[in-house]
Amino acid sequence: MAVRQTTQDSRFTEFLRLLVRKEDDVALKFFLNNQDKLLTEEACGPMSKLFKKRLADQAEEDKEYAKIVIEAEERRKRLKEEYTKKADEFEARRRRCDTAGMEQLDMRPASPPTRHLLYTGVSSEGLGRTQYLKVRNRQGPDEKFGMKLSSAWNIGWRLSDSISLNDIKKSQFARTSVMQNTVYGLNGIPFSPIEEDRRVWYN
Repeated sequence: MAVRQTTQDSRFTEFLRLLVRKEDDVALKFFLNNQDKLLTEEACGPMSKLFKKRLADQAEEDKEYAKIVIEAEERRKRLKEEYTKKADEFEARRRRCDTAGMEQLDMRPASPPTRHLLYTGVSSEGLGRTQYLKVRNRQGPDEKFGMKLSSAWNIGWRLSDSISLNDIKKSQFARTSVMQNTVYGLNGIPFSPIEEDRRVWYN
């Protein structure tokens, strides 16, 4: 049975390493001395043109990729600057306690006399917070808010601008004209109730 020879001798291993390095040095020296002849199209064969074309195409692709990367970086910087600018403006507006924009989003603050009710008496006696909420509840949503927060407020929103509360009078049938003109549809109030269809699908 044959025994596999291994390079266990350190001197033999060093000899092989020096031999490989010497061969590489000789090959590199030969290439440098004859590179003008070795790199010609005749020496490289027909594949040299293909390699050159691929290298040129790769260079063009690298330029396009570099352009895309530069544009993306510029866009990122621009968005970051815009975000920082808006954040600074928002912080400055908050520090100025600008209530002009908050009136459109939140409930308008109570008047000083109404706010004073909070500190007069206690709720268990009908004063304090209880009286304050009753007074605040007398106002409609269009008087307390600058904009509609619910679609249910579409009916009757800013109605006081077109009609006075003193002009609203009950009709003979206990339906006010305001309800008839705003709540019900264009066809008016039906004179008779809608009859239920009692037909069945089976015999």
